[in-house]
Amino acid sequence: MNRTTNYKLCQWEADDKIQRVDFNEDNAKIDAAIKAVDRRVDGLNTAKADKTALTALQTVVNGKGNCRIETGSYVGDGDKHRTLSISTSFSPKLFFVMAFALGVAVRGSSTLRHINSVDRTTKVVWRDDGLSWKLETGSYDAGDIFNESNTTYHYVVLG
Repeated sequence: MNRTTNYKLCQWEADDKIQRVDFNEDNAKIDAAIKAVDRRVDGLNTAKADKTALTALQTVVNGKGNCRIETGSYVGDGDKHRTLSISTSFSPKLFFVMAFALGVAVRGSSTLRHINSVDRTTKVVWRDDGLSWKLETGSYDAGDIFNESNTTYHYVVLG
């Protein structure tokens, strides 16, 4: 019997004897994987700030005179070779982008770092009116540069 790559689920050959325990084992793995995704989605739903709260925060911060904030979103197109870019009305100092994972970049650093991974970073170019980022090398996918197809990404920029 062969096994699938990711979850090691059973893949029977024509001459394999099919066992009930194999189905039970596979169902337990599938159940655990789905529950893990549910937990991630539940966490995202409870952690997401609403637009009214972000607008109120932006008004307060901008009123202080020494800090600016802009928020926005975009939908990824799945191209892992694309250069992504955010334009701002000020010189950005700190950038957050999030969907399933969180990315952070700080001006002075040339990388956008995945918070949940020590080895996923992308090249950042800072401008006076925004920033851009792209994958320079590696075999990562579009999600690793925050550009997974049909995924909505939200960002916060401070300056």
